Amino acid sequence: MFESGGFHLRKWASNCTAALAGVPILDIEVNTAIDLDDSTTIKALGMHWQPCSDEFKFVFHQPEISQHTKRIILSQIASLFDPLGLLAPVIVKAKLVMQKLWELRVDWDANPPGELTTYWHSFVQHLSVLNNFQVPRRVIGGCKPHRIYLHGYSDASERAIGACVYIRTIDEAGNLSSHLLCSKSKLAPIGNHRTTLPRLELCASVLLARLIANVQSIINVTIFEIHAWTDSQVVLAWLKGGASKWKTFVANRVAEITTHLPAINWDHINTQQNPADLISRGAIPEQLRDNSLWWNGPVWSPKSGHSQSTDSYVSSVTLQEAQQIGREQKTMSVSLIAAYQNSFLDNMMTRFYPDLLMLLRVTARLLRFRYYNSRENSRLLPYEIERALRIYVKHIQQLHFGSELLRLQQKREVSRHSSLNQLKPMLDECGLIRVGGRLQHSGLSYDVIHPILLPRQSILTFLILQYDHATHHHCGPQTLLAVSRRRFWIIRGASTTRKVYRQCIICAKAKPAPVFQQMGQLPSDRVQPHPPFSITGVDYAGPLDTVGRRARGAILNNFAASTS
Repeated sequence: MFESGGFHLRKWASNCTAALAGVPILDIEVNTAIDLDDSTTIKALGMHWQPCSDEFKFVFHQPEISQHTKRIILSQIASLFDPLGLLAPVIVKAKLVMQKLWELRVDWDANPPGELTTYWHSFVQHLSVLNNFQVPRRVIGGCKPHRIYLHGYSDASERAIGACVYIRTIDEAGNLSSHLLCSKSKLAPIGNHRTTLPRLELCASVLLARLIANVQSIINVTIFEIHAWTDSQVVLAWLKGGASKWKTFVANRVAEITTHLPAINWDHINTQQNPADLISRGAIPEQLRDNSLWWNGPVWSPKSGHSQSTDSYVSSVTLQEAQQIGREQKTMSVSLIAAYQNSFLDNMMTRFYPDLLMLLRVTARLLRFRYYNSRENSRLLPYEIERALRIYVKHIQQLHFGSELLRLQQKREVSRHSSLNQLKPMLDECGLIRVGGRLQHSGLSYDVIHPILLPRQSILTFLILQYDHATHHHCGPQTLLAVSRRRFWIIRGASTTRKVYRQCIICAKAKPAPVFQQMGQLPSDRVQPHPPFSITGVDYAGPLDTVGRRARGAILNNFAASTS
């Protein structure tokens, strides 16, 4: 396919000689008949690969440098190319040296302090051991694996955090194999950005969750089970509690972790069995070369595993760990508010809407069971209707003006931020809020001087306005506002009355459409051209007073031309 497009592929390489049988010798990277032996390596994507044994190798050339400046140290660290993180514990030690140089504010071309220079020189001497590292490229054991497991481990220290992922396979015969797939490391923040160890453990778990998500999206195999392990019981408690229970720092990271991997997939592992502990502490190449815990992971079985469940560990947390868990718990503030509510009166107003008179008559009948002196007469008396209306008005005022009513009952003025402050509200003998006003010395009735206050958004307000609108022959909004203010003062009453007027179906049907008079045709003298003053008109104005010895009225005569 590439050949048809003019792309001639060269430098073919394979660990199987049969795969290169049809490839020309000039296009092969390594001549299998001559060069393919145990020492032949091919550099692929920055890594050295040995086709004969199908293993990755690491090559480190120790430079002969007399002085180790900050610039040279950074160059040597960058030469350790490890995209898969197979040498993460070693590279972490190198990163820690660079972090220390930044902490000491060493210039680029300046020599580090004596102890740090000696430590780096000794570390570089150990890096020559990397030339003996051989890592198998094939991580899936067996030709036909029966099940494939993906296990991840995370750990953190005050110096670094790390995460590593292992792929475990079981073939049909029950043979188990485990190999390191990749890892990731980061240094812990220093200076003013230092944080607690449980938070670092949580950051390591975030790093592991991201790493597992990336691996899962890249490898093209069916994963039977994904599991994550950490040696922090505090992190497991945070994951089990959910994101909504904790403060912002923990909540955001718990939400991200559980997005990639649910909390049920996380378990506890002892620190001695955690391979990520090597990343958080760092290791020299000699400690890493034959370390089975790093290259193959801890001993694990699909039936027994290598750790107890999360629930048993969370139940046995120490006092210090319990304090660390509770320190990140979101503080809950509980406010007890006594709210007035009377669903019976609300249901009554809704049921008899929009008939105010029927509502008051039914309520007055019900009130007769409470007031025995009203049972003597079978017909309802006006004061009974008035008593029923006061009950609904007081109910509405308690719902909408609760704080103002409480302050007035305590003989205090309403708050200056209240919408009733400008009206100088007061309480009458029935406990209703009325407008104070300045008309006490007028001869008007008490209801006009001190109208009852009503909110604009209440069902009782609309009932009263609709009743006044109907009883006053469907008057307009301005007349309706004037009529209602004989007894009630509605907050923003002008807009409320306009709304009631617009909602009246009878008024909408009876409102005639405006008629516009059709103008007649213009006369010919107005539309045809004529010489100036062919058609004239005479205008008279007066009499006008004139100033003189003999004052007489004057008439103003004006000749106007219709055309010009």
